[in-house]
Amino acid sequence: MVNPGTPFGQKILDSQIVAVTVYNYQAWVTRRAVVSLSGEEQELVITPLPVTLATDSMRVSSVGTAVLKLLGVRCDRRQTTEPIGKEAT
Repeated sequence: MVNPGTPFGQKILDSQIVAVTVYNYQAWVTRRAVVSLSGEEQELVITPLPVTLATDSMRVSSVGTAVLKLLGVRCDRRQTTEPIGKEAT
């Protein structure tokens, strides 16, 4: 689904947390998003991500039968009003 109001070729994907491993001072969080590819170059935007994300720890992988070439991964910080702190569980 291409979202209205987004640049051409950009898809906003809602991700879901599917696994969490907690360590003493950090956590490994695995998110999953599903996308149908068109065969053309596309920019995929994964949301929602926390403002406290350690951007140098991001990893991306894919599964499926399609031939996929990953051109790059980047994290752009956006202004937010999300409070930083412990989340209720």
